[in-house]
Amino acid sequence: MKQKYEIPLKLFDCSKEEVKENYGYIDNCRRKILFVLSLLGFLTETESYCVGPTVITYDVIIPDGVSPEKFMDYQSDISLGIKGRARCYLNKAKGVFCVEVPRMTAEAVTLGEVIKCCADMLSDEALTIILGRNTKNEIVTCDLTKLANVFVAGGEVKGKCSFLDTLITTLVYNHSPNDLKFILISHNEIKFETFSGLPHLATKPVSDAPEILVALSRVLEEMENRYDLFSKTIVDGNNITNVRQYNKHVDAGQKLPEIVVVIDEFDELFYCCGGELRDMIIKLTQKASAAGIYLVVSTQCVSKWIIRSSILENFAARVAFRTSSPLDSYVVLNNYESDSLYYDGDFLYLIPGVDGVRRARLPYVSMSNVKRVVDYIKANYKAYDGKEKTSPDYDSTKDETAYKIESCYVSALRAVIEAGQVSVSMIQRKCRVGYNKASLIIQWMEENHYVSVLNKERRRKVLITMEDFNKKFG
Repeated sequence: MKQKYEIPLKLFDCSKEEVKENYGYIDNCRRKILFVLSLLGFLTETESYCVGPTVITYDVIIPDGVSPEKFMDYQSDISLGIKGRARCYLNKAKGVFCVEVPRMTAEAVTLGEVIKCCADMLSDEALTIILGRNTKNEIVTCDLTKLANVFVAGGEVKGKCSFLDTLITTLVYNHSPNDLKFILISHNEIKFETFSGLPHLATKPVSDAPEILVALSRVLEEMENRYDLFSKTIVDGNNITNVRQYNKHVDAGQKLPEIVVVIDEFDELFYCCGGELRDMIIKLTQKASAAGIYLVVSTQCVSKWIIRSSILENFAARVAFRTSSPLDSYVVLNNYESDSLYYDGDFLYLIPGVDGVRRARLPYVSMSNVKRVVDYIKANYKAYDGKEKTSPDYDSTKDETAYKIESCYVSALRAVIEAGQVSVSMIQRKCRVGYNKASLIIQWMEENHYVSVLNKERRRKVLITMEDFNKKFG
């Protein structure tokens, strides 16, 4: 009998600390906003206000005969008037001009408390991620399968890293290792160390540049294999077009898990891996979602030299924590406002189906809390042993002759033995293959103990003799 997948809510910190805002402060800010607008020639009133986790939002009535866009030019004046960071925008649904003013004390939002409140919104049929609480204190969630790809930008300590931890923890809380797999990539070796050993991982967290390219190459290969499988699966005279359709028409043991690829610090990885990394990400963002493969990419630097429009145009969902400059904010959101965010953990987001750029407060989850969840899953649920293919046609634990080995693998091994050395460039030159393929070939050689791992001088030793090669491959 299949074991039911369920994570106890008691593993999370579900406490909620409400901070009551001083009414005098609320009224004082309202008066200052109206005073500044009156000096600018707009005699108006506030329709209402709402207290959120970190900001107070005032709905200002737009006077008759006044163009709403005129108000948007006076954000700096309002900020000076209240002596703080104000954010202004138009609420077209309500027909009002909104002004967000920082609260005197921010209210903490924890992941456990949010999960407890929105348990009915979490479904195992959707990859629901929790964004946090908005300015009205409402919980904001979205389905990763509809977003397909998410781009996250912001400073190191502003909440970007916590966003990834929250996203991964939310998904593993609601989805078993049979249904969901992660590939975690970061230039920082200890970034995803807390998740090491999690049954949801398709491979251990990857940090080395060559291994990153190999891992993404395998994801691309898995994507192509899935599309090939879909083309050969016909239901009611029609071909399958996505992974969810496929899983509905196959037995439980044949279902394909959905895969989430999380890439942290893309800017640093770009310097290590170059344009090839960018090309692979573009290809995945363009094609992979229908195959059940989704990308979450984060970066601290949003220079146009690194984050080109060809990358961003494939990320319909974008999240920006406080950035270092208005220009960085504009690159991500086409909006200059994320550099004005006041509290760490606040972010602006732009997602399909939501009009304009919105603000939310990230639910915090501590590393000790994450570790409790990971340890519980490791102790109670085994790693997935299904049939999804995340590596080339070999298995290092078995005799590779039981599998079909491409001729270029054998040719490359012969060339390596003859040369007495191994390198990616040499294999590219001898076998006329690309960098990705050459990296995969070296990985195959290493796992089958034909060559050694990299030593301190970043070199490998050839471990197989020509005599042994001839006995094995002829």
